[in-house]
Amino acid sequence: MVITGKSSSRCGAPGVAALAFSAGEAWTLDDLGGLWELLGRSLVLFACWCLASSGTYLVNDVRDRELDRQHPRKRRRPIASGALSVQVALGAAVVLWAVALPVATVVDALAGAILAGYVVLMVLYS
Repeated sequence: MVITGKSSSRCGAPGVAALAFSAGEAWTLDDLGGLWELLGRSLVLFACWCLASSGTYLVNDVRDRELDRQHPRKRRRPIASGALSVQVALGAAVVLWAVALPVATVVDALAGAILAGYVVLMVLYS
């Protein structure tokens, strides 16, 4: 993945650690534009992961709602208690994924593919 427009600049998985570990390769003190670009991309991908994981949590709560209703604390969760309908929860999950996956893919195709794989695995886990 080219970060700064220099063909030799590559960065692995996005994240805060990427900022430190990419010093000298993706950005330098002489060219802080690369740092800001990397930071911006990392923040966008972080938001995409938050949206996508929220969608998987909704699906998991829908699938666990009957067991959660029998648990003293979990029965108060919105889906288990009936405060949030199954249809709304699943619709929200789809909307969250419909935003997160394309945005992540536009920012970085590999990151989008990894995020899509995460969503599939978490839904299968649920």
